[in-house]
Amino acid sequence: MIDRKAGTYNYDEAFGAEAVALVIDEKMSVSKASKQVGVSYEPLRKWIKESGCAREGEESKNERYHRSMKNVILSENYFQPEDLERAIGQWAEHYNIKRNHEALDNLRPADVYSGRDAKILKKRSDSPNQRRNTLHLFTNCR
Repeated sequence: MIDRKAGTYNYDEAFGAEAVALVIDEKMSVSKASKQVGVSYEPLRKWIKESGCAREGEESKNERYHRSMKNVILSENYFQPEDLERAIGQWAEHYNIKRNHEALDNLRPADVYSGRDAKILKKRSDSPNQRRNTLHLFTNCR
């Protein structure tokens, strides 16, 4: 229900718990669950955060990953399932192994996962051409 004067929505606890359960237990995306229960995206994200059931930002990271993949993969036509599987594999390799991520201090996820991140960051900070190295990272992303 909406309080028109305040412009806020007021839902009971059971309703919020049911919506959170769709995301946590049923592994449904936040956007899909919000559409299914008829609530906007932001209150549902708030309830998930307040429930403590999901790590901070986990849902948005997963949704961002899948949205990025769909944007690239769906831009082509695939006539055989093997072609689609190959394209997804190539995209995942690029995203996780070759591509630098700003949220990871412009490191690759594979470097962070393998524990090479501290060594790489130290090497960057020791470099006299630190700015040039940072610019080099961005030009190699294209």
